[in-house]
Amino acid sequence: MSISFKAVLFLMLVSLISLQMYVNKAGGGGRLSHYIVKHEAEMSHVRLIKRFFQAQNKHKAPSYFSVFFAKRYAIDNIVTASQTSKTSSGIVQRIASLQHRYPLYRSKVKMIIADGNDVMVRYALLTRAGRSIMQAISVFSMRNGKIRRVVEMNKSL
Repeated sequence: MSISFKAVLFLMLVSLISLQMYVNKAGGGGRLSHYIVKHEAEMSHVRLIKRFFQAQNKHKAPSYFSVFFAKRYAIDNIVTASQTSKTSSGIVQRIASLQHRYPLYRSKVKMIIADGNDVMVRYALLTRAGRSIMQAISVFSMRNGKIRRVVEMNKSL
């Protein structure tokens, strides 16, 4: 029996969420804003990802976001079964489109887990009024301090 790459990624994401729920219960529960990190290198990856989401909340110009991504990167979307290989200008277009469609949107990071060069983030995008635009889990793969690949599973609401 062969399991597809997408099925393995989906199972991995579900497992990470289950782990987070266990950590919450073991640690007294409450908020989901935990960071699970083992090494300093992982912490530097987490800091970069946090800056990426903070820049969205500060409504930085779309051109600013290219600093986070490698010159060539890939985005795999599990939900739509699409794979896109882009240059750093692709993220600029994506952020510009999001800012145009939802002025003053904000991101709310609910959980970050780092493992080696991979950082898994569970987050939501919200309108200015607090209405949810999208719930998502993304795994950012890092290389040389830049985002090289993003595997995302999202649900637009």
